[in-house]
Amino acid sequence: ITGVLILKIAKLLSLKHAWLAVLFCFASPIYFSIVLSGLTEILLATLILLALFFFLKEQFILGCLTLSFSYFSRPESIFIIMWFLAYIIYIKKYKYIPFLGVSIILYSVVGNLYYEDIFWVFTKRPYSSTGTYGSGELFHFIVNYKHTFGSVISLTFLVGIVIVFFNFIKKRFVNVQTDLKWMLLILFPILSVVGVHSILWWKGMQGSAGLLRVLATIVPLVALVSLFAVNNLEVFLTNKYKQVKGLYITIFFIITGGVLIFQTSSNLFIDARMVSSEETLLETAEWYNKEERGTKIYYMPPYFSYVAELDPFGEHTNMEMFKHFKDKKKPSNNMINGELILWDGQFSAVEGKISLAMLEADPNLLHIKIFLPEKPFKIYGKSYEVHIFKKVKDRELLEIDLIINRIKNDPDWLKSIQIQAKERGVSVEKSIEINARFVLKNRKSSNN
Repeated sequence: ITGVLILKIAKLLSLKHAWLAVLFCFASPIYFSIVLSGLTEILLATLILLALFFFLKEQFILGCLTLSFSYFSRPESIFIIMWFLAYIIYIKKYKYIPFLGVSIILYSVVGNLYYEDIFWVFTKRPYSSTGTYGSGELFHFIVNYKHTFGSVISLTFLVGIVIVFFNFIKKRFVNVQTDLKWMLLILFPILSVVGVHSILWWKGMQGSAGLLRVLATIVPLVALVSLFAVNNLEVFLTNKYKQVKGLYITIFFIITGGVLIFQTSSNLFIDARMVSSEETLLETAEWYNKEERGTKIYYMPPYFSYVAELDPFGEHTNMEMFKHFKDKKKPSNNMINGELILWDGQFSAVEGKISLAMLEADPNLLHIKIFLPEKPFKIYGKSYEVHIFKKVKDRELLEIDLIINRIKNDPDWLKSIQIQAKERGVSVEKSIEINARFVLKNRKSSNN
């Protein structure tokens, strides 16, 4: 759909070699890496193109409705909608403005039946105003251009920006409607998305995690600006150098396409940590299904629900119950005896707001299992681990029982205790209990 829309929009903008814009789009490392993922960045990118297509065709009702519903695909859509609104105001098509609010009115009314809050669209926003994931450099998204748009596309995009502004200034603000289309409907939305995300990550606001994939929303628009630059460079070269013919230009484009494909494959970044974390969660899920299937378990990582075959939206199996614990200082107060809680090094502390130390300090939570990746790695500066805790009445007695079982299943350890019992003149069972309590006491001392 995106490819077809790019071809149609390029034709409406009188751009030649439209196929090159499709190549620009799908050769962008960030777009290529997530296009089949189901992430909402791709959905918004397609909706933006569809809205742009309708606007260029002057089908403003359909364009405004598309933009209206794009608000519920990704939050940054608001910074794109405002420029389309500016264009509507510029061309004095005020009667179409109300259509931009159709989806908000519709969802507000329907959602009010559940939330009993007509303003739930704004009051129930899932994004925190604080920096859940910390913050980073202001130019984080710009310096990583190789991993977002790629070198060639980034260069042609910059050339396109210069040409658009040059044409606008050259005309001295007279007969600039075509240039304003480029600026208000394509260029300014791109710059706004990059600028806003840069500031949010820099200031640690709105739950920004500095993820490069958010720029995938504007890749098709960047591809159109890059094609605009190529078209202008072609005109410049053919006018200045008469010997430059269509054959040479075609060969140049073929070479450019080859370079783009090579760069995309070279710059494609796969975070091996995510693969390792999924493998660890898979091991955890296999243990859960074998040993504790049917026991209620609280968790945060979405992948766990998938591999454990749990309904992430079910009343007793959804992960949001962990996130919304009322008493996070003592997590066991939110549970009943026998229930489990899964703590992982990626989501639990950052999004669930429960640290491993909180669980270990809870007197009613028994640590029963730990899962470690085959190759250690860190997330947010700490080693990735998965821990399982169970709520119990008396953790100390259960921990002693676990140690006693370990002693009895270890022939060498049991033999040394039998000798010790004989020397002290006590029963073997009593000596095992004394040793178990001693081990537990040392363990607590070392933890403190």
